[in-house]
Amino acid sequence: MACSSVDSSGPETNSILYAETITDDLALWHIEAEAGAQMSSSGGMLTVTAPGGATIWFKPKLRAPVVISYNITAVDEGGPHDRVSDLNQFWMARDPAGVGLFDGSLDRSGIFSGYDELELYYVGVGGHNNTRTRFRRYVGERQNRQLLPQHDLTDPKFLIEGNRRYHIRIVSEGSRQRFYRDGVLIFDITDDEPYLSGHFALRTVRNRLIMEDFIVRSLR
Repeated sequence: MACSSVDSSGPETNSILYAETITDDLALWHIEAEAGAQMSSSGGMLTVTAPGGATIWFKPKLRAPVVISYNITAVDEGGPHDRVSDLNQFWMARDPAGVGLFDGSLDRSGIFSGYDELELYYVGVGGHNNTRTRFRRYVGERQNRQLLPQHDLTDPKFLIEGNRRYHIRIVSEGSRQRFYRDGVLIFDITDDEPYLSGHFALRTVRNRLIMEDFIVRSLR
């Protein structure tokens, strides 16, 4: 189900699992990217400059029920890679064969199709040159990125503006997955075969993003 109601649920978290995650050495983050991509940190901000595809993984494995929140900006200042598009994210990502995502045995270059064989939840905000916002559930099969018509949004209110800082909140409760932007519920998904653990990643292509205040809280 997709909707656009304002979140009025109030406090729903218990304890912080990860805070102050964007350190100068970015020790908790791992980048997979096509040539020329850069990941840097300054003043608690993670900047990704991506001439091509780039996936920036948060290394700790997460287990539901959790809330993932952060602030994110698509920079539009005339830079060579500034493009207002593709404010995307994976969560609960895992390899169905049980292979660790960071053990070096999987050769992923940052190309989008390289993630088809993972199981994960995906929301792409302002994809396809800022014309669509989509939810997908990946099932671990090449060229099988499930997309239901009701999860393919084209109304401009679901797209993005350059240089605007958005607050993202993902609530992963097992069978229920919710995605909020600036307090507005965009996707509310019921999954009968939920992914209960896995990794989060920021995903983008051909743009420059700035992430701040990445925090993971437990719902237990």
